[in-house]
Amino acid sequence: MIIAFVPDQVGDKFYLNMTPDFYETIGYTDSSYNVIIARLFGVSYAQMAEILARNYNASVRGRNSKYFTFTFYSKKDIEALCKELNERWNWLLKQLYLRKKGKVL
Repeated sequence: MIIAFVPDQVGDKFYLNMTPDFYETIGYTDSSYNVIIARLFGVSYAQMAEILARNYNASVRGRNSKYFTFTFYSKKDIEALCKELNERWNWLLKQLYLRKKGKVL
C-alpha cells in the first residue's frame, strides 16, 4: 500500500500533504494537486471543497481564487480524510495496474 496523503501539523492547524511516493507515482505538474483529490472522490473541484468542509470540518480559503486552501483544526478529521484518500488512491493504482495487464476492471 502506498501512503500518498499525510497530515502536516503547523501549530494547532493541520494541512494535507502528499508524500514523496505520491510525487514519484504521478510526476510533476504546473497545476494544483488538489484536483486529484476531487477526482478521487469522483466530483468537481468545487464539490470537493464542500465535501472537505462538511465531512471533514475543513476551513476553506480562497473561494474567489483559482485554487482553494484547506485548513483542519482536528487531527482526527484530517487523519480520517488521509485514510479515505489513501484507500481510494491505492484502489486507483490497482485498477491502473490491472488495465495495464489487460485484466477486466
